[in-house]
Amino acid sequence: MAEKGKSLLTMTAAWLIIKEILNFIFALIGGGSIWGILNILVAAVICFALFYCPYWIKYVVALFLVVQMLRGVIPNISDIIGMGGIYLLEGIVDIIFAFLICTSEDVKKYYDEKSV
Repeated sequence: MAEKGKSLLTMTAAWLIIKEILNFIFALIGGGSIWGILNILVAAVICFALFYCPYWIKYVVALFLVVQMLRGVIPNISDIIGMGGIYLLEGIVDIIFAFLICTSEDVKKYYDEKSV
């Protein structure tokens, strides 16, 4: 069961990195700056923390995901036809991962076994 929890955390970490890389690419295409690389680094630190920090870090990561979603929900809904639709979908996936890492018994078992 702990392996399933580790797999869920790995999928969450992969999602964080992939979405920040895509956001960085979209920002560059849209004429944005290269400061999006900082978001990729923050995502990498969060991924590291998921595996090497105590169990409570999953709540911090979930909060991070929810805040990211809430931060852009209004603009994304108002631009649902354009890029807002993609970002709204991204926010929904963020919420799903936040819910899963907080409520999954397998994730809890992974942290329980890790702390032994």
